[in-house]
Amino acid sequence: MICLLLSCTGTSAREDRDLVSVLEHIESTEMSDATEVSSEVPDELLLYQGWKSMLPEEDQQWISKTFFRRNPRTNKTEFHSDILIKLWHTPPPPSMASSARNKVDRYFSHRLFLWMPVNFGGVKLLCPHGSEFGKCGGVLTRVGFHQKTRMVLDVDSFYIIAAEYLQCSSCGAKVISWAHNIISQLDLDRQIVFPCILTAKFACGRKVVELLRQGGLGNSSSLLRRQLES
Repeated sequence: MICLLLSCTGTSAREDRDLVSVLEHIESTEMSDATEVSSEVPDELLLYQGWKSMLPEEDQQWISKTFFRRNPRTNKTEFHSDILIKLWHTPPPPSMASSARNKVDRYFSHRLFLWMPVNFGGVKLLCPHGSEFGKCGGVLTRVGFHQKTRMVLDVDSFYIIAAEYLQCSSCGAKVISWAHNIISQLDLDRQIVFPCILTAKFACGRKVVELLRQGGLGNSSSLLRRQLES
């Protein structure tokens, strides 16, 4: 390629040598840049197996980096709940630097709500399961996070909710902490903190439910749908 360029320029021998030097430098720089790009190793994705299938793809990387670590002794993926000091977690925003090359994920990722009433509230929750002799009443303890996450419809966006898994110290039964029979054991101040209404298939924020309660003349469900879609 370099020889072909020189044959077309019609320059002197000295100018040819200078041009060859410049072209060789450009080629070597391009090859080193290509080598650097090809050698980039993607970050390891550390998530619960259930979360990998439930979380949107654009949220998996930032949630993995923020909350999960690999135990060097057991080589298992672990959730670091000890570092948590809040319930709501926001993904990192896109960088505004002129030289930054933001990934598409930065523009479409969702907020995460981690529901951990035992971890944050320090409350004593009792087993809601029962038998022919009545309710068990054993104390519930934390046993990690539930493998299922949910996408919740809010008035201006969607967000993700995840909840800790609880196990009875008496009968051994397990229950997810967003269950109604768990939330109802909390005092009203803590119940209000839980931000959404969950059904078997769908989930929506309390703000959406408040808009539904305003139904009346001119405030039909179709109007609410148009407001949420706009």
